[in-house]
Amino acid sequence: MLLWVDLANPPDMHQMTGRRFNFCLSLILLCITSILQSSCSSSTNRIYTSMDLAGLPCEPEKQFFYPVEFDKLGNLLYEEQWSSLAGRLESDYDLRDIHVVVHGWDKTPQTAERDYQDFICRFYEQGVREQWAYGQEWATTKNSVIVGIFWPSTVLPNYEDLFLIKPLTYFAIRGRADDLQKTALQKSFNIIAQIAAHRDLKSRMRLHLIGHSFGGRMIVKGLRTLMDDDPKMALKLFNSFRLVNIVLLLPALPARDIEDILSVRRRYIDVRKPTESAIEHRYSSKVIGIVSAVNIYNIYSRNDWANGYLFPMGELASGDRMECAIGNCGLPMAQDARVTESGEVTLEEEKPWEWHYAKIWNVDATNVISSHGDIYKGRVARLLWKLLRWPLQDRRIMNMFPPLPSPGPALE
Repeated sequence: MLLWVDLANPPDMHQMTGRRFNFCLSLILLCITSILQSSCSSSTNRIYTSMDLAGLPCEPEKQFFYPVEFDKLGNLLYEEQWSSLAGRLESDYDLRDIHVVVHGWDKTPQTAERDYQDFICRFYEQGVREQWAYGQEWATTKNSVIVGIFWPSTVLPNYEDLFLIKPLTYFAIRGRADDLQKTALQKSFNIIAQIAAHRDLKSRMRLHLIGHSFGGRMIVKGLRTLMDDDPKMALKLFNSFRLVNIVLLLPALPARDIEDILSVRRRYIDVRKPTESAIEHRYSSKVIGIVSAVNIYNIYSRNDWANGYLFPMGELASGDRMECAIGNCGLPMAQDARVTESGEVTLEEEKPWEWHYAKIWNVDATNVISSHGDIYKGRVARLLWKLLRWPLQDRRIMNMFPPLPSPGPALE
């Protein structure tokens, strides 16, 4: 193609600038239209969902991982997922632990599946290696279930957000997470509490709530919402389990929301020591159930750039006070513990860490976690296993709820 230029009549520069502007504007509009079209088409025809998941490579013949997926409005997408989980919880009286895991920001069902497989298999293998440490009835993975909550944490349902637009998508996903804690998590808490409440005291289980990034934010705010809107159900949730662990893994949560965390402990930790009247009634079906401890662990890393830099910018742009998230800076009012490079937990140099009844812990994992997404590794899985199982070494808890054979049907 030949380009003819009339040197005697050069083109008007203003006209050329206007054409360039129109061309750029058209290109931008074309990109926006393409994104909107792909968003609309993918929302009506979901490419990959939690129903497409492959079995965990570490999962034995007996299923222990149960995915549960919600849409952005908090609706349960597949009823059979909860039905399968409920059937297991209601019929298996050998169960000892329920782990509810909520993933974080920028996860599609496919990437969440990969991350769940990676992390859960490492966690499972850690349990297999240490299942005899505290006695099989207390630490084995055979008597555990893991519930993986899937929620739409990207702008487009089937695509991860581009790195350059993450500061912009932050607002949409943070708002979605705050909405879903009022819907999806409330449904989850209610179903789990209703099922667990039908067990008699001898067959009570332990509940572990684990959230990464926005997942930790959803758990904290979801518990606060439950306590404010339905305190009876909140009491049932906590009192239906013999032990409750809340693990916030690099949570995207500001320190000013510490009151949300403290209120969980303040309202639902039994002020009596486990050695008092609870033991006298441990075999009585008349006792509603006494939660032996509520432990809150904030696992943070000063290498977490997303919580240290991106989170404050997002807060400032949202009109909130600019501060780093507790996933980077820790909780100022909590007891500090530190993770060594080998993955051991200590209070201070050369002093072993001891679990304390009803405490909120800052667990500094800077030596182990190098970034916001650097949690899919053996030392982090080992850390999580040790935190969740540490109270089982406490003889007060062991004596309060000794391991017992299957009691049969629940007592009313």
